[in-house]
Amino acid sequence: VHVVYDPDVPDASQNKALLAMAEGNGLDKFGHGTGAMAFHHALWVCSTMFSRCSGKLTDKEIFVLTSDPDPTGGDAVLRKNALKKAEDLRTLGINLQVYPVIGPGESLDMSVFFQPLLGAAGMMELALTGELEDLTQAIKIKANKQRAACSMTMKLGGGIQIGIEAYVVARKATPGAAKYVHKKTNREIKCETSYISNETGRLLEQAELGTGYEFADGLARFEENEIRSIKSYGEEGVAILGFKPRSTMDVTEHIRPAHFLFPSEKHMKGSEAAFVALHRDMVSKDLVAVATVRTSNKGAQTRLATLVPQVADEESMQPAGLHAIYLPFADDIRKPVVDVQPAVVDQEQVDAATDMLNTFNVDVPTAVAWENPALQKHYAVLEAMALQMDDPRTTGELVPEYAAISVSYTHLTLPTKRIVTVYERQDYL
Repeated sequence: VHVVYDPDVPDASQNKALLAMAEGNGLDKFGHGTGAMAFHHALWVCSTMFSRCSGKLTDKEIFVLTSDPDPTGGDAVLRKNALKKAEDLRTLGINLQVYPVIGPGESLDMSVFFQPLLGAAGMMELALTGELEDLTQAIKIKANKQRAACSMTMKLGGGIQIGIEAYVVARKATPGAAKYVHKKTNREIKCETSYISNETGRLLEQAELGTGYEFADGLARFEENEIRSIKSYGEEGVAILGFKPRSTMDVTEHIRPAHFLFPSEKHMKGSEAAFVALHRDMVSKDLVAVATVRTSNKGAQTRLATLVPQVADEESMQPAGLHAIYLPFADDIRKPVVDVQPAVVDQEQVDAATDMLNTFNVDVPTAVAWENPALQKHYAVLEAMALQMDDPRTTGELVPEYAAISVSYTHLTLPTKRIVTVYERQDYL
């Protein structure tokens, strides 16, 4: 068993070597074997490497990449030892994942060895891939496990409370903030802020600082605990105010990404049963709930939300729960005055425009089919600088389907332009 690198955060040179191996360079120094092999030895080496790690490990995963349906060669003793070692991994809390790497048009029978191996390890997940990019994406998805953003209680009135956990369904991915480093040592520079008195020029202590808000012709001064009490108005948790028909919900009334609420028995026994009963009744009566939500996160404010039930779907692995869609308060609503009269169109013009729009339908299920090109470009350039690469890797771009547009232009776009009056473009500031 060859160990390339011990489990640790790889540096730039190790990353470059791993990328070279992924392209097929440098693999000859490891050699390869034919016939039966003691697969349990490889599992044992991986488990001992985890035990030697000094830092705290959140998750322990072993990824097996193979194109061999049975590395033991049908040897009964080697197979028994491998299954026994897989059971030991399950006891140690080490997850085992198998990725069969196959080419186009090829197949691999996993039922011979790896399916029983995964069963012994308590893992029944199997992924098929023939491309390095597909495997890398699958590993990234596994690294981003869903964890509860916070835990809180749901109050139904009459003293009834349900323990729940809130999950973030979607959040904007950002490249992170740049940090100041020393030019010679490349170490991060620690910044310290000091406040100087305008009158005496001396440094002010933290106890001498306060917070003030503009009011009338001066500043209203607040203590730190008073500021905290203002920001943390309302009780922590979810308090249901009432129910209303789902048809009365306006999908445009949301001001931030939603939370997904799921029952939790860890904080309050009987929460699952009470939550399921509430969820089932809301689904059967086609109702949504109006509630106030204040998470347990520091500095969280009380928000108004609509709780929309989600029905479980086994095919898409969609769990049953409640989506907390945050609503604006009356103070948040704006009513812009637009002094534009809508154009008058006839049915022929509407039909022509409909035919043209239907031609450009995008055949993807959801918007998650596209990655953020600016974010991918940022990481590609950052990777090239860290690994001292000549050029950054090529990233995808969001471009129109020019082939479909050129085909449809003659058949639909030109007739539509003849029917619908085309106005010159105007810039509105």
